[in-house]
Amino acid sequence: MAIYQDDVWEDRDADGYALSPSVTLLKTPGHTAEDISTLVTTNQGLVVLTHLWRGADGPADDPFASDCERLSTSREQVLALGPSLIVPGHGESFVPGSSTPLWTGLCAGPGHRRALINYMAVDAQGSDM
Repeated sequence: MAIYQDDVWEDRDADGYALSPSVTLLKTPGHTAEDISTLVTTNQGLVVLTHLWRGADGPADDPFASDCERLSTSREQVLALGPSLIVPGHGESFVPGSSTPLWTGLCAGPGHRRALINYMAVDAQGSDM
């Protein structure tokens, strides 16, 4: 994480960094290797702003994840904190529960995406695989 103040650049690890007494950062790789989640302590409980989920119903496999296993580990790490609300980067906020998706085991990382895109391109041309 880089912090700029005037013309000074301070480079530090974002994990555990407190932006204020009620706002901290947590390293949560998986969607990308550099992802962090923002943890906000409120009177209603912990709110987590993150790219680990798209919504309450998934998908369990993130088609853009750089590392599916790390994504699952980061999701487990966040859920272990007992958040009262999760605010995903691309979907509606939700209250996590027992049905909150972790990972199905089918990696949708870059290699998988390339193979899927190649398959779809060949299939669209009417060719057999």
